[in-house]
Amino acid sequence: MNGVTSVMEETRAYERRVVGDLGTAGAGGTLLVCCGIHGNEPAGVLASRRVFERLGKDGVEMAGRFIAIAGNLAALNERRRFVDRDLNRMWMREDVAAVRRSGRPSCSEERELLEIHAVLDPLLETEVERLVFLDLHSASAEGPPFCCLGDTLPNRKIAFALGLPAILGLEETIDGGLLEYLNNRGCRAVGIEGGQHGDPRTVDRLEAAIWITLATMGFVDEREVEAVPAARQLLVEAVRGVPRVVEILVRHSISEEDAFRMEPGFGNFHQVEADQVLARDRGGEVRAELGGRLLLPLYQGQGNDGYFLGRDVLPFWLGVSRWLRRLRLQWTLRLLPGVSRDPHDPSALLVDPRIARFQVTNLFHLFGYRRCRPRDEHLVFTRRLDRPPRPVR
Repeated sequence: MNGVTSVMEETRAYERRVVGDLGTAGAGGTLLVCCGIHGNEPAGVLASRRVFERLGKDGVEMAGRFIAIAGNLAALNERRRFVDRDLNRMWMREDVAAVRRSGRPSCSEERELLEIHAVLDPLLETEVERLVFLDLHSASAEGPPFCCLGDTLPNRKIAFALGLPAILGLEETIDGGLLEYLNNRGCRAVGIEGGQHGDPRTVDRLEAAIWITLATMGFVDEREVEAVPAARQLLVEAVRGVPRVVEILVRHSISEEDAFRMEPGFGNFHQVEADQVLARDRGGEVRAELGGRLLLPLYQGQGNDGYFLGRDVLPFWLGVSRWLRRLRLQWTLRLLPGVSRDPHDPSALLVDPRIARFQVTNLFHLFGYRRCRPRDEHLVFTRRLDRPPRPVR
């Protein structure tokens, strides 16, 4: 593809962790952008460089601090998703603490993690309640851009301002992502998939997302910065005809031993039918677990997510969800048969699926309980808090 060549030719050696750092936090807060946490996704780095160059050239005075960091420098230079381990699956809080305690990285990605955390530490110490995090990505399949988020009301405000399709529940199906790690630390956090690897339009879209977020946070005045209205128009055109919100229902996880191969021709938001052949692996045909929207079909060598399946969400239900949370009615869930508070985690709920059957998942989603994990004979539902409690020091 010519697009792949053009983007790859535009890249240069990745040596600096901090792509750019401009302005001061003050009352406006801080926008933190991470790009290239997967080394075969350089578009976010290029997009961030463009924004800093434009801000510097135009002499824009910002009402806040904008800092962008490159994620996996070693993998970016090798143009691979990762060198030893997927850096975007290593951010479980206990695992991060263990790596930091040892101080001796056992692989390339642990070294990257330690260096990234050295940048994060002062921000999490002083700016966490005013910190907005954008995680910039690209995908191996074609398709329009979209954003994903932990389903909290503060995250929705940042995500919906972008004008991109919003994917709910994607991050809750994946363990160890940097987006989830920072969201759980108290930041507002949104991930953005700009398009296909190597497509020049992907860089344009990610750049547009940065400009819009700078305007949403009040860092720049779009009446004075021409890049902002142009960014809004670009994204409007990019997502024309795409559903506003999709919630993930299925994650098809894979391992290297599966020899997983997607069938050709699928892209993001592709409508598929239940039982349709989507891929092949060592066991034969891989069929769609249900009908709905296909997202992030895997067309690259590295990765453990074969694809995701979701369904469109009507705006009406977003409004219902918003009011239920504002009224703090989540306590009513414990009144349902088969539902109880988790004795190990007061913020989690235990569900006995043999008793609580009727629409229980949909009801829990309305209140933001989107992470579901099995434990013995129960399901454990957890949600991200709009304002996680500050750690006791």
